[in-house]
Amino acid sequence: MKSNSIFRPAPKLESTSVEGNTFWMRNQALTKRRHRIAFTLIELLVVVAIIAILAGLLLPALSQAKEKGQSAACQNNLRHLVLGWTLYAESNEDRLAGSIAVKGVNQRGSWVLGNARQDRTTSNILSGVMFDYAADVDAYRCPADRSTVTDEPGLLRTRSYTLNSWMNSSEDAGLPYGWDPSHFKSMPQKLSQIVRPPPSGTFVFIDEHEQSIDDGLWNTDPRALAIPGVPELRSGVSPMWDNLPADRHDRGANLAFADGHVEYHKWLWPNRKWNVHTTGLPPVNGLDLQDLIWMFVRSPVEQ
Repeated sequence: MKSNSIFRPAPKLESTSVEGNTFWMRNQALTKRRHRIAFTLIELLVVVAIIAILAGLLLPALSQAKEKGQSAACQNNLRHLVLGWTLYAESNEDRLAGSIAVKGVNQRGSWVLGNARQDRTTSNILSGVMFDYAADVDAYRCPADRSTVTDEPGLLRTRSYTLNSWMNSSEDAGLPYGWDPSHFKSMPQKLSQIVRPPPSGTFVFIDEHEQSIDDGLWNTDPRALAIPGVPELRSGVSPMWDNLPADRHDRGANLAFADGHVEYHKWLWPNRKWNVHTTGLPPVNGLDLQDLIWMFVRSPVEQ
């Protein structure tokens, strides 16, 4: 016979005890794990020292890579400019775009107008005769040039490059100390007249030093040479830097030549300091003089 009573087994207390033990053990494991994750002060100092060492190794390499990138971009700018300069000549009966400078300011009819220290906008670049053939305002400024407009410390200049003045250019023409192409029988006024030195040896554009740049022409006088293209000075001359080349690319500058190629030149003596109140800067030593003669040799005007 079946009983009407219902059997209800007592709860197993040992099960609760096991679950409690499991929970306690998990807490202990987590606590130990947390303790293992923590660093000691010495370990943290070691990590910081390693990071500092790696930063010391990597930062110079990154800085050098940045400088090389800026120099490459500068060279691309100069290629763009010299190509535009060549296209201008080809479109204007072989006549060269030059500078017409008066008291440190390029006048209308020049490759660019104005004065790089004073120009607050790109309007003087756009108004130059060459802009239609080199129509990119960014190409007129070296990316490594951080110089600013006069009395505008937050405004970067719009131009870093100047054109060799010894090609179809003039400075203060009509004034007692001025000159123009008629004063130099060997000054090229047309592209086909660049023969001595040849186009591959005659520079057109140069990355000029931020302390000396003003109008659009480079005016270091190559007539100090005894023979054009030969690195030898005439007897009795006292050569001067009338403008300074830039040294922002690893103590050197980039130049564009009349045949279209661009090259980098590292100066033997890049430590030049310009004085805006002087008309020229004499070489301070033999290395400085060698750099100056290097520039003379790459200009087409002779005595």
